[in-house]
Amino acid sequence: NKTLPITLVRFEDIFDGSSDLLGVRSILDHFGIEYTEQSIKSMASKMQLKRNASGVKKLDDFSSLSKDKQSILARHCGRQAEKFGYYL
Repeated sequence: NKTLPITLVRFEDIFDGSSDLLGVRSILDHFGIEYTEQSIKSMASKMQLKRNASGVKKLDDFSSLSKDKQSILARHCGRQAEKFGYYL
């Protein structure tokens, strides 16, 4: 039984708005992909652009939801969210 090496990277670790892109670097390092500081700077500038492929915002920020909606979301998604380090 072989254990595979894993690296946990959350979405916000990649798209945290910082220019050092530590999350991206950890993914590249994990897979042995070489990169230069110039390529990191190029990725960082592209990642600063706010995008939503559909153009439609489907879910408001959790804190802006009513207490009832927060409760519903936590009840239905809370356990799964916690597995990924999100606490509703």
